[in-house]
Amino acid sequence: MSRTRNLLLHFLLVLLFICMLPLTACAGAVEGTYKFKKLTYQEGGMSIELEVGEKFMGMMTLSEDFAKITLNQDGTVVVTIQAGEEAETSTGTWAKAETGKIALTFNGETETCDCDGKTLSMEMNGMKLVLEK
Repeated sequence: MSRTRNLLLHFLLVLLFICMLPLTACAGAVEGTYKFKKLTYQEGGMSIELEVGEKFMGMMTLSEDFAKITLNQDGTVVVTIQAGEEAETSTGTWAKAETGKIALTFNGETETCDCDGKTLSMEMNGMKLVLEK
């Protein structure tokens, strides 16, 4: 009986390990490059939403490369904002915060963003920026 019990316990442990593999694969799923999807802001009491292909303030057509955030596996983050011909790049660090959120730190300042591994969104100064992988 002891041998059967040990085999059953071994089988259950292997089964538990196999079931946990997909969960550990998802644990690092937020890493990657997120590109601009849409921008929402308030102007004159109206809510304005701009998506890829639309003009921002009538001057600049927004592409996916307008805003890019790359979350690297080593905990570093690179943010690039492309305004016409000029690009501004900032580097910092990132870490998982509470469920569905990450913390981005640049120059000692930390902001928390929503991130589910497919979409990353942040709000600053009345603007909401949404990026997708």
